[in-house]
Amino acid sequence: MTYAVRRATVNDLPCIMEIEHLAIKEALPVETVSLIMDNSNYGVWVCTVQIDGNDEILGYTMWQDIDNTHVISRLLVHPSCWNRGVGTMLIGSIIEDAEKCGNDCDFVCITDQAVMMFPFFLRSRGFELERKAGIVSLYSFTGDTE
Repeated sequence: MTYAVRRATVNDLPCIMEIEHLAIKEALPVETVSLIMDNSNYGVWVCTVQIDGNDEILGYTMWQDIDNTHVISRLLVHPSCWNRGVGTMLIGSIIEDAEKCGNDCDFVCITDQAVMMFPFFLRSRGFELERKAGIVSLYSFTGDTE
């Protein structure tokens, strides 16, 4: 199978919403996801695999540029694809794009809503916990992996 990462389109919204509801306790409303997809300040990318000539969406991510930093705010993968490299591919694509632009890369998340091992996942992909404010954590990409 060949995976690919590409910008999400409006046709991807039903699959993105399915992943939202399956992968996280606090799913975003469809209206919010749609508004973010329409906002030129955000990037919404999907990881796909070709099956019978069709793109099947396995996961997606949201990010935006803030002060020369690609800030990832969401990374969700269909539960059937957990631990198969989908999240790693999505994050890797954003890091690569940030480096091409001469930008840093951060990840802002509410780890209480994430899978239990999510902080380990970020550290093993080169992100370091920079600071916490209440329930929100900021991880910065350093490239150092455990």
